[in-house]
Amino acid sequence: MKFEEKLRVIRENNGLTQEEVGRIIGVKREIISYYESGSRAISVTNLQKFLNFLGISMKDFKENKLKGSIQVAYRKDHISEEDFDQVIWLNKFVMNLSELKNL
Repeated sequence: MKFEEKLRVIRENNGLTQEEVGRIIGVKREIISYYESGSRAISVTNLQKFLNFLGISMKDFKENKLKGSIQVAYRKDHISEEDFDQVIWLNKFVMNLSELKNL
């Protein structure tokens, strides 16, 4: 599966619009469209932010395991940018803790 297609599949599987993904990583909707079409490369920082929000490790992304190990429940209409950052931080913490337990 192509890199761009993975981004779209992950977004759609999680019921997110391009606009919502843009809010999560802090870019405009158009930029997400560019990422998904391959017109523009996503930065590692933005990719990591997106994956952390959904509880997907970079390793799983590379191996086409596109479902997160962490389930996030939130009301899309009432989440602030600060809330996105907190969800991203918490998911990253939980994923790191899980990896440490597996060592």
